[in-house]
Amino acid sequence: CVAMPCVARLGCHPVVSAQVMLYRSGASVGFYRGDVKLLVDDIKTLHPTMFAVVPRLLNKIYAAVMGRINSSAAFKRWLFNKAYTAKLNKLRRTNVNVHGFYDSLVFQNIAASLGGCVRIMITGSAPLSSTVMEFLRICLSCEVLEGYVPRRGVLHTHTRAPLTRRTVRQVWANGN
Repeated sequence: CVAMPCVARLGCHPVVSAQVMLYRSGASVGFYRGDVKLLVDDIKTLHPTMFAVVPRLLNKIYAAVMGRINSSAAFKRWLFNKAYTAKLNKLRRTNVNVHGFYDSLVFQNIAASLGGCVRIMITGSAPLSSTVMEFLRICLSCEVLEGYVPRRGVLHTHTRAPLTRRTVRQVWANGN
């Protein structure tokens, strides 16, 4: 399933084209109910494999998770920081964002709050901070693709990892 903003409200031709492409490839597309307060419940219900989202929402998710971590018990904070540092070092060294032990022990609940199935997160309209991008790649074990136009006529795309057509095909094949 792909979680996307409501196309009827956007009236945006590229979004409609992407939606048609997804339908033709056999994907299902889900929309939120229109109430931002119910958005997290909608995401949990949809279990998106690909998630199109604006940076503002990702910043709110980051702040909420870090708030929960910082207000938790000392041992939980220590464990989260140890797991986060280990995955961050592995990500920077090998460009691999999966760690079997820490993913199942520490990051599983964070991933479950976004449906537990996110493989690719696509964000745009504004730049995403590198801290939030690394956080998402570590906690959700997914690729985060960023595309935005800071000035007219120049599209900037960015990912912290080399993403090939083969990788995208594997994600589509494994993501159902």
